[in-house]
Amino acid sequence: MPTPSMEAATRATNQLIIDELDYDMPDEVSKFESLVRGLNSYQHRVFKSVVDTHHRGEGGLLFLYGCGGTRKTYLWNTIAI
Repeated sequence: MPTPSMEAATRATNQLIIDELDYDMPDEVSKFESLVRGLNSYQHRVFKSVVDTHHRGEGGLLFLYGCGGTRKTYLWNTIAI
């Protein structure tokens, strides 16, 4: 699937795109580091597995499942940021 170039993104006139690109990088890094520190050992293994899979270019479909209260949403937020 083709993706837009950064040049096209920087010339965007669509307010939704402009809003999406308007973020504070140091703040995002700080949020990410805080989220990673909050992972328990099992979540950290899953996080590392997802990141390693991505870095190796081995895309695919990954499922995250577990009982309620196992902090799945927290892990997804950490991966997504």
